[in-house]
Amino acid sequence: MNIFTKAWLSIKRRPKKNLLLSLIISITLLLLFFISSIKFNLDSLKKSIEKTVPFGINIKNKNHENLNEKDIQKLINLKEITKSNYQASALVSPINQKTVTDSTSGLTLDQKQEEKLTFLGAKSINLLNEFTSNLYKLDSGSLPNDSSKREVLIHKEFATKNNLKSGDYFEIKKDHKKIRVKVVGIFTGQNEKPKILDSDMAENQIITTFKTLKELEANPNLENLDLFSENKQVEEELEDKVKKLLPRYEDYEISKISNSYQGFLANIKSLQQIILSSIVLTSLASITVLTLVLVFHIRNRIHEIGILLSIGITKTQIFCQFIIELLILSFIPIVVSLIFSSYFSKVITTQVLANNEAIGSIKIASLDAPTIILLSLIGLGFLLIPLFISLLPIMFKSPRKILTNLN
Repeated sequence: MNIFTKAWLSIKRRPKKNLLLSLIISITLLLLFFISSIKFNLDSLKKSIEKTVPFGINIKNKNHENLNEKDIQKLINLKEITKSNYQASALVSPINQKTVTDSTSGLTLDQKQEEKLTFLGAKSINLLNEFTSNLYKLDSGSLPNDSSKREVLIHKEFATKNNLKSGDYFEIKKDHKKIRVKVVGIFTGQNEKPKILDSDMAENQIITTFKTLKELEANPNLENLDLFSENKQVEEELEDKVKKLLPRYEDYEISKISNSYQGFLANIKSLQQIILSSIVLTSLASITVLTLVLVFHIRNRIHEIGILLSIGITKTQIFCQFIIELLILSFIPIVVSLIFSSYFSKVITTQVLANNEAIGSIKIASLDAPTIILLSLIGLGFLLIPLFISLLPIMFKSPRKILTNLN
């Protein structure tokens, strides 16, 4: 009779005890895999964010005045700059459309001021900070092409209130100028701008190209400049160069573009440390519990072990039989624990991060095949440690001593 048959018959002789042992293994593995899966999800999320972090310098005028175009051109021409973006805005009035009002603001303004929209024009819409930091998310349609004319993005709330969709047209005006624009996309999200007026709300923002903005505002106020670089090191060098090139750099608010992501990464790092501590504590507690359970399990079989040793079965063969029994008993718990932990860890991680607009919009990927294999191997190693500890005292005893202790 081979060792595999012996192991299977041994399990069949004790169905209730082995079912209880399998249940305990399931609970410990489920807890371990669940916490480990969350850690893998956070590691994957952190790598995804780090890959998308843009580097460069953001420049604003502290007094909200127009940025000097000559200074802007000098900065854009720096060899360290891989791409650049600038933006400006103007207040416009909708024709036959209604703005979204903020009922919680508590402010009562004149009717004319309430019917204002912020018309935001950018050189490259996809490089706007609101989109790169995931504060804004494209819900449907597409972004206006940088070279397009009179194509706009509108907020989902504004679209719903005015029954607009991608492909529709509507009119806006500023002073005596009026243009007809085409909706090519609808976005969702909130900006970080203080909401003093309804026009400050993301819901009342119309995003377009710089070219389209200039049709209503001939000399728009350049309020923001982004200079992008290749990496963190170049970003550090670029900050010093920008300060030297600007004649009165103290009048400007200069910040690193990557700084807006540091808070997200710090939050993830804190969560990773908490999860790592939980894994260590859970592992120690589970190994202790499993060791105690297996000690009692093996003690109940000490007579069987003594007889096997007395008839010439080696300790190595006995040890291997126990390993095979444990593998059989843990097969279903490992599979079930992996399925449940993978699903629920993804759900909970997504839920925890959902409160953060930037992080929450990044999808948590399911565990891949290498990670599942790694977790399975960790689970097996996790089970073999208590088994080895439980069998260690018996393996050093002779068959005679084992049988004598029974009497």
